[in-house]
Amino acid sequence: MRISGKVIFTRYLTFLVILLLLLSPASASAATRRRASSASGTQRQVESLNKELRGISNQYNSTLTSFANIERSLRANQKRIAELNTELAKDQEKLNSRLETIYRNGEISIFDVLLGSKDFYQFSSRFEMMKKIAHQDAQLLNSVKREKAETEKVNERLIAERNQIKSAKKRLATEGAKLRAKLREQQTLLAKSKSNLMASRSGQRIRVSRDGSAVPLRGSFIFPVAGPHAYSNDWGEPRSGHRHQGTDIFALRGTPVVAVVGGSVSGDYSGRAGKMLYLYGSDGNSYEYMHLDGFAVTQGEVAAGQVIGYVGSTGNARGGSPHLHFEIHPGGGGPINPYPILRAAE
Repeated sequence: MRISGKVIFTRYLTFLVILLLLLSPASASAATRRRASSASGTQRQVESLNKELRGISNQYNSTLTSFANIERSLRANQKRIAELNTELAKDQEKLNSRLETIYRNGEISIFDVLLGSKDFYQFSSRFEMMKKIAHQDAQLLNSVKREKAETEKVNERLIAERNQIKSAKKRLATEGAKLRAKLREQQTLLAKSKSNLMASRSGQRIRVSRDGSAVPLRGSFIFPVAGPHAYSNDWGEPRSGHRHQGTDIFALRGTPVVAVVGGSVSGDYSGRAGKMLYLYGSDGNSYEYMHLDGFAVTQGEVAAGQVIGYVGSTGNARGGSPHLHFEIHPGGGGPINPYPILRAAE
């Protein structure tokens, strides 16, 4: 059966109309809306995870503070126990010596004092001496009793604090695991997203001032951790043997760490800081990166945003949740609170 040219033309025209409809702005707009909706949904998930991460990191830091306070109290009580043991040993030795003397020589009775005295003056002198000896004996005995009672109380506190430290360590392990799980979730979500939702406002024009504020300036300050992270304002909080003088930025082990500004770096290692980097910025300030898992650069000039190391838990952070301890030293002087500057740069 032959198909007429008119039928063929009609079918071709219908196909063109359908094709044009599919390629029409309305159809393209619908596709754009779907993509925007998907991106918006992903963004909401990222923001929700960020909120959870802030809460968990805040709780982790609170537990670290509690742990440090208990440790400080424990050390003070251990010192007091040592002092009490020394005092008790001395007083116990005196008491034992006194009891031995009484046992060996016998105690002089009031009748011995009366009968053995030649006159009233001698009697008065002996009587006063006996009173002093009795008073000293009583004081010595009371000191031994007091020191033993205090030693028992301090030992009870030590036992309680050791139990509290065990509980705090368990909480840190639980909270650290939760933190790392959320960071992995964030990493997976961002990896699936086609748009770079991690592109935070890196390259913000920020100047660091002594009061910790951030004000516009020519140049850039880039957030130091290039990956999913969480942190809270833990400046000045008690830590083991010191006060915190930076911000702990929690991230997965191996997350890249970047130069916040251009300048020169120098690698180092210390028992407390572990693997660390000094960044001497072209802005006149210096920056310290601690507890690194490894170095990407150990010496020389670097550009802002260049990878210089990787998040870890070396030094006294060993066993804890991996993080970057980050410090800012305006003009190369003493440290200031980095938190407001990090918030402005993120």
